Amino acid sequence: MDKLAITDDPFVSSTEKGSQEAGNKVLLRVLVLTCLLEIVTALLRFAVGIQSTRDFASTIGVLTQGIRIHHSYIGLGMIAVAALRRRRFSSVMRWILIIGLAFVFSDLIHHFLVLWPITGHPEFDLFYPY
Repeated sequence: MDKLAITDDPFVSSTEKGSQEAGNKVLLRVLVLTCLLEIVTALLRFAVGIQSTRDFASTIGVLTQGIRIHHSYIGLGMIAVAALRRRRFSSVMRWILIIGLAFVFSDLIHHFLVLWPITGHPEFDLFYPY
């Protein structure tokens, strides 16, 4: 017996079908961008040898008064901007939301699913060491 696809459900309106498709596209874009960001981040860490705590404390750390800026912080700001503009949610706001979510997920994946198992420490420092 053939299974009905969600879009073939007679109890789902065309508006709901459209929003499901749009939601699926957003989710797919978030997943792809998250993977791309994590690949770049992992390459910078393991192939190039960049370690933020070691390499940027004397430059960026001085500018931020010792606060370490993770890219998830930028992502949270982007998500907040998109949430505040939800009444006039344009395609630009949708991309800001997608990029913001990808930044957050990439940072969490990098610290807790990549660095922690490989190095033994998540290195999710809130402040640069002095």
